[in-house]
Amino acid sequence: MDIVNLRENRKPNLDRYDAVIIGSGVRIGRWYGPAKKFLKRKELAQKKIALFVACGTACDAEKRAEAVDDYVTKTAAKFGLKIVSGQAFAGPMPGNKKPVNTETSEVWGRELAGLL
Repeated sequence: MDIVNLRENRKPNLDRYDAVIIGSGVRIGRWYGPAKKFLKRKELAQKKIALFVACGTACDAEKRAEAVDDYVTKTAAKFGLKIVSGQAFAGPMPGNKKPVNTETSEVWGRELAGLL
């Protein structure tokens, strides 16, 4: 497993990977630029793909499904990607002092390991 910061390496070589997990923060309803540009890569169509976002909407457990639909499912469709899984995690909001709950990411990580 390798972790790539797309701000530092915008075009990592994907040849040796069967699966790619792509994540981004969401600001003003949009994925960050480097991650969004990465989703355009044609070779992603040949890989198992999982997407995740960190966003303020997911801070509310009742709105998490809405965040997954808005920022994961619709984004995958926009770029023509078939994903094996997607998730939205609580992202810190300016002025919000509540700690981020990591339980959702731990559960999704275990689920994702079985899918990939």
